[in-house]
Amino acid sequence: MSEWNYVVTAHKPTAVTHSCVGNFTGPHELNLIISAMGDISDRVGRPSDNGQIGIIDADCRLIGLHLYDGSFKVIPIDNKGQLKEAFNIRLVEFQVLDIKFLYGCLKPTIVVLYQDNNDARHVKTYEVSLKEKDFLEGPWSQKNIANGSNLLIPVPMPLGGVIITGEETIVYRSATSFKATPTTPDGTVIVAYDRIDADSSRYLLGDIFGLLHLLLITHEKGRETGLQIEYLEETSAASTISYLDNAFIYVGSRYGVPEDEVFLDLDVCVCITPLISLKEKLVKLSLQPDANGSHVRVSESYANLGPIVDFCVVNLEKQGQSQIMTCSGAFNDSSLRIVRNDDIYDTFLVVSFINETRILAMNTDDELEEIEIEGFDSQVHTLFCQDSVHNQLIQEKELQYMEYMMRLEQRHRQKISKLERREIRKAKEEVTASAVRLVSSSSRQLLQQWVAPPGYSINVATSNETQILLATGGSNLVYMEIGDGKLIEIKHITLEYEISCLDISPIGQNSNYSSLAIVGMWTDVSARIFSLPDLDLLTIEHLGGEFIPRSVLLCTFEGAPYLLCALGDGHLFSFLLNINTGELSDRKKVSLGMQPITLRAFSSKNTTPVIASSDRPSVIYGRNKKLLYSNVNLKEVRYICPFNSSAFPDRWRFLSISVVGSDVRL
Repeated sequence: MSEWNYVVTAHKPTAVTHSCVGNFTGPHELNLIISAMGDISDRVGRPSDNGQIGIIDADCRLIGLHLYDGSFKVIPIDNKGQLKEAFNIRLVEFQVLDIKFLYGCLKPTIVVLYQDNNDARHVKTYEVSLKEKDFLEGPWSQKNIANGSNLLIPVPMPLGGVIITGEETIVYRSATSFKATPTTPDGTVIVAYDRIDADSSRYLLGDIFGLLHLLLITHEKGRETGLQIEYLEETSAASTISYLDNAFIYVGSRYGVPEDEVFLDLDVCVCITPLISLKEKLVKLSLQPDANGSHVRVSESYANLGPIVDFCVVNLEKQGQSQIMTCSGAFNDSSLRIVRNDDIYDTFLVVSFINETRILAMNTDDELEEIEIEGFDSQVHTLFCQDSVHNQLIQEKELQYMEYMMRLEQRHRQKISKLERREIRKAKEEVTASAVRLVSSSSRQLLQQWVAPPGYSINVATSNETQILLATGGSNLVYMEIGDGKLIEIKHITLEYEISCLDISPIGQNSNYSSLAIVGMWTDVSARIFSLPDLDLLTIEHLGGEFIPRSVLLCTFEGAPYLLCALGDGHLFSFLLNINTGELSDRKKVSLGMQPITLRAFSSKNTTPVIASSDRPSVIYGRNKKLLYSNVNLKEVRYICPFNSSAFPDRWRFLSISVVGSDVRL
């Protein structure tokens, strides 16, 4: 294929109109290419009422286009595969229903299915003369075929000829043969097809009702002897069918609901036992039925909403997150569908103070106003809050220790002395209430609470949508998972030093689950990588110096996984991470400020940059396999979090807590 040019987009199909199979990316790689709807327009000519038709000669001698009534555009192809100057040929048949190139002809030959002014339908062949740039009489023609005829299927050699599909009959026609067979008792309209065998004996046909049929051409010594049609299966109404390999077939649809592509695996038999109904899935057909008597095994499916004939926007859960309800599909594939908006807006903002927690929400005027969530404990300091699976919220709270530590570092902004550490340990003994609370987002009621053992307060905590990792007094590391209305403690271990920061941000294939946990340590000033859920130690990375890691983050830049470690003196370490082994490489260190850094990832246009809040806040992102740092035009920022609001669409949205003099500003 090196002599040919082709265009492909890395975009999943919606309404599939055409498909083909070939070795595009390599001589030994079989590829499926599919296309969505498009348009070719010109300033002259009357566009064809039956749509545009594009065909390619089987011997790659020319490309034919029927775009306008009474005209056939020819694009010659030379021996090197280069396209030559196009020209138009007058076509006397105005109401063209279908055009195909015939196989096995010395000169490029087309077969035309058309309708005359009396609504009678005929088939005629033409030779395309590239020298004279005109049509010549073809080898045969057929007058007055069935009125419901709508589709031509060219048959390769050794048989040659063409199959003409109609509502009630299917006809095979060549220069020397004419055979016909009925379609179904009630009639049907064939809209898609593909050839299975190299000897042209079997074809797959798809009709407007979503029924798949197998057409068998019996032949002997290169001559056609009869036609036979068998019903196979029900799918969505096919718009394209492509035979892949190893008995797998691709079926694409404009109307499929809930899916729009079908893969079938046909046994290499002539006739297949009728099967149960299925809808657009990757399936395998077998001669041997399963326990339910079905010959179908589902392997994969693809979603498609089109065509959408009507829709409305609703707020089903009354959470400020609008959803779209659509009337989708057509014919037997019609259904009502509910679609969530990809750009879901945040509903609540949780602001934690030394001795209390306040909850703000966006009102109808796009203003923040204070509300209450019954399941939240608003009389304590909240360490961490996170949306979770099953429409739930996580609140991780404790009373005194963290705020005491932050006040010490805020006052001195340097390494904490041994005396201050003794004061911290004394304050930890005074903490009596540390808990993780699971709250329903819809009812706003407390579902379950995990309470730390007496004397072991929660010092550091983090979470994602399905997992929780926290550190308690006594250097304990506790791992939990979030279920539907419950918190499940999976594992806990005891480390030799106190823990300063944690992170379990998912960066693998599962966007809701992390297989790695990052733990920043006091005393030995290190970052440790543990596997989840077993909490097995994989890597210890000593950072050196006197300042402890204050924030760690797992993130991905340009598809490469990174570990970021921010220290209390404003320095930042970056490492390339092997997510399978936990190994670190390419260690680098930069200075982003003079104060402790807090790292937070956010989404922007299918990328995930990181914002580092400190006395000189910066945005970290990747470009050309390098990490770049851009300053943000804000002064000292203590905390920052992404906040997605309908009042600021298509922008980076953050809420920050900064200190200006003696004022704290949100």
